[in-house]
This record gives sequence, C-alpha cells and structure tokens, in this order.
Amino acid sequence: MRGLRIFLACIVLGVATIAGIGSLAAAVVAGIKADARDLLGGDAEVRLAYRRVDAAERAFLGQGRW
Repeated sequence: MRGLRIFLACIVLGVATIAGIGSLAAAVVAGIKADARDLLGGDAEVRLAYRRVDAAERAFLGQGRW
C-alpha cells in the first residue's frame, strides 16, 4: 500500500507541474502578444544621415498614416 501512495503522489505532482507550466506559458504568450507593439518599438523608424528633414517629409511623418 505504501508504494501505491508514493506512486499516486508522483502522478498527482507530475500532472500539477505540467498544468502549471502550461498555464504559465499561456500567460507569458498572451502578455507578449498584448504588448508586442511596445516591445518591438513601434511600426516604423526613420533615419536620415547628413541632412535635415524637409517640410514635405515632416508633414508626411506628422500624419502618422504610414
């Protein structure tokens, strides 16, 4: 009987561990999906080397529809 109790305790512990890891993984994935835009730093990046932004480019970037 003692061996059976240990076996059942191991089964319960294993199932609880697998369920806990599954729910933790799901929570992490959901959190990353919810904050993906913030984590990735936005949708676009503009870099100009050796010159300033002209008025037309500034107006285009100000629209925010790119």
